[in-house]
Amino acid sequence: MESALKIDYVIENEELRLIALDSTRAGNPGGEITLAQAQWLNEKLTEEPSQPTLVFMHHPPINCGVLETDVDGFIGKELLGDVISSHDHIEKIICGHIHLPINTRWRGTVVSTAPSMGMQLALDLTLERESEFFLEAPAYQLHYWTPDKNLITHTVFVKSVDGPYLFEEQ
Repeated sequence: MESALKIDYVIENEELRLIALDSTRAGNPGGEITLAQAQWLNEKLTEEPSQPTLVFMHHPPINCGVLETDVDGFIGKELLGDVISSHDHIEKIICGHIHLPINTRWRGTVVSTAPSMGMQLALDLTLERESEFFLEAPAYQLHYWTPDKNLITHTVFVKSVDGPYLFEEQ
């Protein structure tokens, strides 16, 4: 679906279908899914009800316990959640935005966020301190769809280190 401000699309693949949702909100760092997007997503998920599907978007539709991002909010997360929970073939929702790797169950699937290629946000679950960040090693996530139809997510740190080493000398 394409409008003046939102670009959503589907990548058809024989093994795993990918659906992208544009969760940006003009002039605001928080996320948003509109009613039109939720309806479009429902249509796309209904078209292929047995096809394993990965949904990806920038903003996670959950509060993550990180003040800096939780205060931004996510408009339309209930609309999105209602669509997600009515389809059991969604393998995972993958997101970014919070600069920390997080996984949780939400509305019948898993929501996963990736670490950052830049700074990592400080984790403070009290939500009382000002937000801070660390200049840790950049990292990304590699999502691997296996031949036996399992989605495995690897978190890969981009940093030069010694190794690899064999566990035992041959």
